[in-house]
Amino acid sequence: MIPDLVVSDLAGTAVEDPGLVLGAFRAGLAVARAEADDERLRGLMGVDKREAFARLLDTDPHDDRVDAALAAFVDRAVDDARSGRYAPLPGVADAIARLEAAGVRVAFTTGFGTEILRAITAANGWAEHAGRSVASDEVPNGRPAPDVVLEAMRRSGVEDAARVAVLGDTVIDVGCARAAGAGWAIAVLTGSGRREELEKAGGTVVPDLAAAVDLLLGPATV
Repeated sequence: MIPDLVVSDLAGTAVEDPGLVLGAFRAGLAVARAEADDERLRGLMGVDKREAFARLLDTDPHDDRVDAALAAFVDRAVDDARSGRYAPLPGVADAIARLEAAGVRVAFTTGFGTEILRAITAANGWAEHAGRSVASDEVPNGRPAPDVVLEAMRRSGVEDAARVAVLGDTVIDVGCARAAGAGWAIAVLTGSGRREELEKAGGTVVPDLAAAVDLLLGPATV
């Protein structure tokens, strides 16, 4: 059995993140006159960014400082996306094409907001997936709650979570997949997550998105 829908995280899973999210976090924190070490910031990868800044600033998500930090984060991330810095990871374009050829729908989900999601998908020629894709500010609860996956299912016309594969690079992504009841919770090693923590969270760990597609469809034949 192959899935009806593959729901993939963006940064660190489908697209490169050579420190871009960390840089955007630092830009936001600078506006709020705050700091955080890289380890703490990595622990917030995949989390809705408003919630992430609320935790970093130890305040309410709708505090003015959070608003300012989030605005700076979005400005940096959108600029990076439009400049092509969130490029597809090696093998991703071919892997997505394989899924489409097999009749598998593809959607992207992210802890980013809508503006950043749209900028990344547009820059990478994934406009056809945009209607199924879901940003964290489009649902009531960010990851690890299942809302983004469930909304991607709704937009894709898929009702059975057992026929859905969720791909991500963090413990947050794996938790979201499991909360949604997805048939596959696949973790890749191209982002911020470490094998041991991803396995402990219940993810099936593979090297990258292309390997995840091999797992789902079987190895590509030449």
